[in-house]
Amino acid sequence: MTSEPRSFKETLDQIQVPVDKLDAIIEKTVDEAEPIRKKSRKHLWLYSAGAAVFAGVLLIGSASVSPAMANVVSQIPLIGSIFTEIGDDGLKKVSEQGLSQVVGQSDHSDGTTVVIDEAFYDGTRFSIGYRAESDAPIENYVLGLDSIKIDGKTPKAVASGITQHEIIDDRQESGVLEIELDYPENTLPTESFTLDLTLEGSNGEKWNFSFPVTPQKNNVVIDVDERQEAGDLELVVKTIETGLGGTAIHFDLISPSEAALFASVDFTVVDDAGRELTSVISGAGSGEVNNEETIFSGKTVFTPIDDTVKQLTITPFIREETTGTTSGSSDSSETTTTYHHQQAVMFESFIVTLP
Repeated sequence: MTSEPRSFKETLDQIQVPVDKLDAIIEKTVDEAEPIRKKSRKHLWLYSAGAAVFAGVLLIGSASVSPAMANVVSQIPLIGSIFTEIGDDGLKKVSEQGLSQVVGQSDHSDGTTVVIDEAFYDGTRFSIGYRAESDAPIENYVLGLDSIKIDGKTPKAVASGITQHEIIDDRQESGVLEIELDYPENTLPTESFTLDLTLEGSNGEKWNFSFPVTPQKNNVVIDVDERQEAGDLELVVKTIETGLGGTAIHFDLISPSEAALFASVDFTVVDDAGRELTSVISGAGSGEVNNEETIFSGKTVFTPIDDTVKQLTITPFIREETTGTTSGSSDSSETTTTYHHQQAVMFESFIVTLP
């Protein structure tokens, strides 16, 4: 026997929250936090409508949430978050420790509501968790990034992709959007900034959001400068960046031709206890072509490491694959597809000692 899919609000209304535990969480958080400005009278009914509704308003109805209340929501039983539900180990970790930002902002377009649940940025990654609910069954639905602005300015280059995705039922889905901006310059502000975000659906729908983002600043950057050559390709592993969100390897691939633009560089990373790190983001980067050489600057992100890890053994490699690029002029319907075949390449393993 099946039942009709429930909306987010209906689901929240039916959540049973242990009131005594919730009261203890709220009391402890408020005692530790700075004084919170009183709400206007027209909002007082939200606090008297029940704990589940109060949490639902924070998660879905407000454009911004105070740090104290964000911490309360993260601890409410059965509410959860996108990062803890479907995220990788790094996102689960930052969400469980209260380091991700509760956003709770929604927009509606053509029968579909999209909710930005939470966000996290620390230099290794810029991750956004979302939920989508449609009035009608979703068929072959794809949600992607349409445009983005940082403090009102458009970045020079943007790369994005959905790294985790879950179909809840035929009308609801959730996912994690990873964004890479202006790599390798990484011109994002080091302090809080305003993110203006437009998402686009596969049928042309658009959802607009605007909310503040505060970067986490606990990362450690290790200079590596490991250089290896294979044929006419030169690989330079520049740095390794470790943080609660993940472990990022920053590299350059250099070639006298455009081969560097079409080579898929990846790494196998094993810690000193023999545990292999899981890759969560790969292929992010940008290329530059000049008269003498082509340089592709990229980044691969793995699951985070803990304080017990003192060494990493890294083995770079390039996958064998054939890619095609299509080009054409605006005044002609003719297009040309050029195929590029890259042989597999295995580089030498090397060891990085962590501080």
